[in-house]
Amino acid sequence: MISFSLTSQNERWKQKNARINFAISPQFEYVKIAGKFEPTGGIAAEMVFNNSFYFGGYLTKKMLRDYIPNPLDPVAEIDVNYQHMGIEFLYCMKLGLYRTKGGHYVNPKLRIVFGGKFGGGYFCFDDINKEHISIRDYFYYVQPQVGVAYPISNYISMQGGFCFTSALKVNLLDQYFPTKDFTGPGVYISAKITLFK
Repeated sequence: MISFSLTSQNERWKQKNARINFAISPQFEYVKIAGKFEPTGGIAAEMVFNNSFYFGGYLTKKMLRDYIPNPLDPVAEIDVNYQHMGIEFLYCMKLGLYRTKGGHYVNPKLRIVFGGKFGGGYFCFDDINKEHISIRDYFYYVQPQVGVAYPISNYISMQGGFCFTSALKVNLLDQYFPTKDFTGPGVYISAKITLFK
């Protein structure tokens, strides 16, 4: 936690507390990959400002191998090896639902979360021996998110909601899996584990 002082316009000193924390976030998503919905897993390391704004980096990879007919050789089967990394930002906002004129929240802990991921990644074809049999096709990645967050302890909060994933600039392997095969709605769940109270 870091605190600092500011001077107000009325020539009186006021103490302003700025809480800066760090979080490790295991993440799971169910998104469209090569035309099919697949689970992905990843992790993010983030700075947390005033328990509301998260900013950091992430890494995500497809979790399971799913073999499909090989577009290069229909007799064989392939798995689409898929991963990406980049930056993530999230903002947690109180719902602002009141039950009394005094301004008491119906549920002061539940928050709306919105933000997104921006980065880049690649996919390629792996054979049954888990060896690459195609060149890597690199792409840009964009994923807006909206959901809810709820703290379950002083150090852990759970987040979950909906996302819309999109891979941009798929070029080299576009004839087999175009951009639309990586674009569509999805769901996510994440645990935010902060390092300090």
